[in-house]
Amino acid sequence: MDKITKSSNETPAEDRYRKLFAERRRGESLVALAARCGVAPGTLSWWRHELRRRDRARTESRTTVPALLPVRILDAPTRRVTSYEIALSGGRRVIRVPEGFDPSAVCALVAAVEGASC
Repeated sequence: MDKITKSSNETPAEDRYRKLFAERRRGESLVALAARCGVAPGTLSWWRHELRRRDRARTESRTTVPALLPVRILDAPTRRVTSYEIALSGGRRVIRVPEGFDPSAVCALVAAVEGASC
């Protein structure tokens, strides 16, 4: 029998396949379980792998402690900002805008690049 445990906040599909694996008879192959439950063997194999992956990820997220690294702040000369960078659509595109830009021109540029209105 597979060692796949139920977790909170899982999807209906996860719940369904966990139940199927829980009903697996001792010594029953995945092909036999798939035939008995009316599921393609490849789908059942994929879900077994996926449930194990999700279980590992959940376990790691509960046991992983964020690392705190030492930080040293150095005196740095102050610089005057001469331009700005605007990251669009999750960082796929970057627009560099000079200091003293015209907001309406930047809005029109963003709309043209992204195909959206400001």
